[in-house]
Amino acid sequence: MKSKLETRTHFLAMAAVVALVGTLVFLWLKPLPDEPEVAVAPTTPASLFINTDASIAFYEDRIRKAPDDREAYTRLAQVYLQKAHASGEELTYVPLAKERIEQALSRDPDDYYALALQASLFNTLHRFDDARVAAERLQAAYPHDSFIQGVLVDALVELGEYDEAVAANDALLGMHPGLAAYARASYLRELHGDTDGALSAMTMAAQAGVVGEADRAWALTHLANLYLGKGDLEVARRVFEGILEETPGYAQAIAGLGHIAELEGDYAGAVAGLEEAYGLEPRAAFLERLAEIQSVQGASAAAEAYLDRVDASFQEAARMGENNRMEYADFLADRGLRLDHALRLAEAEIARRPGHLHANETYAWVLHRLGRSAEAVAPIEKAMRLDTGDAMVHYRAGQIYRAIGDAAASQLHFQKALDAHLHIESQTAANTARTLLAQP
Repeated sequence: MKSKLETRTHFLAMAAVVALVGTLVFLWLKPLPDEPEVAVAPTTPASLFINTDASIAFYEDRIRKAPDDREAYTRLAQVYLQKAHASGEELTYVPLAKERIEQALSRDPDDYYALALQASLFNTLHRFDDARVAAERLQAAYPHDSFIQGVLVDALVELGEYDEAVAANDALLGMHPGLAAYARASYLRELHGDTDGALSAMTMAAQAGVVGEADRAWALTHLANLYLGKGDLEVARRVFEGILEETPGYAQAIAGLGHIAELEGDYAGAVAGLEEAYGLEPRAAFLERLAEIQSVQGASAAAEAYLDRVDASFQEAARMGENNRMEYADFLADRGLRLDHALRLAEAEIARRPGHLHANETYAWVLHRLGRSAEAVAPIEKAMRLDTGDAMVHYRAGQIYRAIGDAAASQLHFQKALDAHLHIESQTAANTARTLLAQP
């Protein structure tokens, strides 16, 4: 749940082309070449539902009337997943989706639709190794299925298998160029330090979306955040405002404008915007931003109160079945709390995905906070190996090198962090970096 601008989250099922039928969006796919003979339902795992509440009521009623209607279970699971991602209420809707998928598979263990949703759900729960296995198994039977290919790309990215992820996304672009493929390409370019390429691909993603639909608003939000990460507040503001013209009440755009208000010193406006966003979608990232605003103003008690709420959300997500070890270890290390526990979490994640950039960054940061900074050098260097331009990684590298007495390396990384607009992610960290740079 670390609210980094370069987006730690994986990309989940998004449809580029949709058609309205009643209260639902049905996406018909042409028959997949060389696929096994199956009964193809008119809704696919990549479809979006226009009115999720009406759709939930419809399919729940259908199940009550026909408890063995396998198709109704899978579609209801899909609506629950869409509702979870759109509302930020994963704790409510993800367990419901999981239960409905299991009920569908209990009726037919080989049902493509349910297995595809399950693979996507594994990514949602950060069970990326399970997602990869599930996607590869389905891919063997459905080699031209773009939804499954997208699930595989997400899993590979989050496992730190970046070369494989690039190849898999290139294949996805060949299968089904559209919003989902372009968005994934944008993130992969960002991971490799190609900000201009990331902007170009995310622009294409947004252009592939339908005005007023959630997937386009999502892509535009990421586009705005890319501009924000470059320090271009005016372009980011215009994009966020444009989102709200197309999709009034879109929480992440409201939060984005709140972030810009913070950077401009309008703390009251920033708090109001982020509180409004949180009221619309209870996302921990909004609470972290609010904590940063309080910290900048010296209101440490208020900042800690927000962070306590974030901590509680981590606990709830873990109880739901989400593997948030890396994110929680990072969070604990930042606060300097339960560092031995944070180390166990970070070590488990390094064992699971040794090449992942943020897993290495987190492991290094926990070691440093434990006073084991010399051991932190190798993983922090591994975290910087793709030269992403991540300001916070350079800031942490500066702290680590300073702790082991390498002043030149420390100064270099503090300067790189500031050059990469560290203040946009954390004004408090940027102030610390400036202070330490000024010291002999």
